[in-house]
Amino acid sequence: MLSESELKLLRLFAQKHVIRACELKGNGSAALNLLLEKGLITKVSPLGETTYAITQKGLKLIQEMKENGEEI
Repeated sequence: MLSESELKLLRLFAQKHVIRACELKGNGSAALNLLLEKGLITKVSPLGETTYAITQKGLKLIQEMKENGEEI
């Protein structure tokens, strides 16, 4: 199960799919690190700017939660 801060951040990734690190300032680095550890998002560094993208595993989790009627 994900914490509320992890869910909030994963919802943001589900909407945008790719987010630059500068957009995440103040959004809880602990939650970001936990999502990375769980493989729900991945770190990408194109052209030197760090970005994060939701993974297939993250998208699948969001879809399963929607199918189970859980609030996303």
